[in-house]
Amino acid sequence: MTLKFLENNPPWDWPENADQIILKVLQNPSATSEDRLLAAEMAGDSVVVNKALIDALLEIINSADEAEEFRSVCTMALGPVLELLDIDELDDDQQLHDCAMLIPTILQPLHFDENAPDLLRRRALEASVRYEQEWHTGAITTAFNSDQIPWRRTAVFAMRFVPGFENQIMEALESDDEDTEFQAVCAADVWSIEAAWRHVLNLVCAADTEKFLRMAAIDAMASIRPHETAGVLLELDEFEDDDLVNQVHEVVAMVGED
Repeated sequence: MTLKFLENNPPWDWPENADQIILKVLQNPSATSEDRLLAAEMAGDSVVVNKALIDALLEIINSADEAEEFRSVCTMALGPVLELLDIDELDDDQQLHDCAMLIPTILQPLHFDENAPDLLRRRALEASVRYEQEWHTGAITTAFNSDQIPWRRTAVFAMRFVPGFENQIMEALESDDEDTEFQAVCAADVWSIEAAWRHVLNLVCAADTEKFLRMAAIDAMASIRPHETAGVLLELDEFEDDDLVNQVHEVVAMVGED
């Protein structure tokens, strides 16, 4: 069984030794960078996550000898682990739970380490907000107030997980950077921000809206005004892209027709 098999199959069909396959590639400096990045992306999946994988990810993150991109992907792989911790899904495995509890103690100082690469610092914030802590509000505010687009984008992403940023999310909806706007739409979706309805509706109705942004806006409609969403979507007939059509059908089925 190889990493390629895991890539081509959903996690629920992975073999019992999938964690060992992933771990072997993670720890093999002779493996291709593509394979190591792929292994890092898989390592945080709930199907395989265990103490050995978390330890390996943390070791790579702390190693200045590893490539910045690889360290950053390993950092993001810890996000899903922290989500499991946040919803008490790790309580039945004390060893894994205790190991996961160490992750925030690594990510917080990494985020504030000004000598670390910016990408790694941003990923540390993006991953750590899956398990909310007191320092997050200040870190998100600082990132949002930055004059650097990547930091603002990270801040708006983090706002999906930490409450209290409705005004900043509304401001980010007007960003000239489409990726920041996308993150704001997703955050408005999570928090069902009523004030975002008009902006989201305009994105859905505008034929020139980028596909990824339009799809996010369709989802957000259902969260913000579920009782109006089906009627609005069914009146639109310009969706020619199959992905958009399928998403509209799914959203309409979810919210129901009045």
